[in-house]
Amino acid sequence: MDEYEMDEQVMETIMDDAESSFVDDIKEGDTTDEPVGKVVTYVTERFKRAETARYTDEERWVKSYRNYRGIRP
Repeated sequence: MDEYEMDEQVMETIMDDAESSFVDDIKEGDTTDEPVGKVVTYVTERFKRAETARYTDEERWVKSYRNYRGIRP
């Protein structure tokens, strides 16, 4: 018996011995997960703040590059 067949037999044994679990079906929109909503809002706000904070630096970099190359705006 090769190593692959051995692993396959072990996995089948583990799956047979494991207890089954399931989640009841629910209607779409019946759930509210407030902590997840808070995380999404937090990440979105942080991203927008980082994006706008970087914008002024990028403008300065582009201006410096154009000055270095002698390009007029």
